[in-house]
Amino acid sequence: MKKFQLIIVLFLFVSGSTAVAQKNTPPAVENQKQQEQKVKPEPAEKVKTLSNHVRLNEKEQKQITDVMNRTQIQKDKIKKAGFDKKTEEKKIKAVKENQKKQIKKILGKERYDKYKELKKKDIM
Repeated sequence: MKKFQLIIVLFLFVSGSTAVAQKNTPPAVENQKQQEQKVKPEPAEKVKTLSNHVRLNEKEQKQITDVMNRTQIQKDKIKKAGFDKKTEEKKIKAVKENQKKQIKKILGKERYDKYKELKKKDIM
């Protein structure tokens, strides 16, 4: 009888521990999974979305696509260069700022403001 009770207690303890361990997935792991699932659209897709919202002509579409492609290439080179984290972030920030200036020049103030709105809403 005591063996049976001991087996029951052990069984409950083990099954309870397993259930708790599965619920306590670290947030970092969950965030990483979410980031992996969220794939950023290609520059051509971004330009198509932007064009639907701010009416880009073909020349502007090509210019912005070129700017976005160059930016992506530069960011990839920086990431592969093996800089320390702080330097890498600084260089990427400079590349992004340059991209913003070029896009603003192409779009003008009004349409650039709409572009920033789309970026904030994570539409692009």
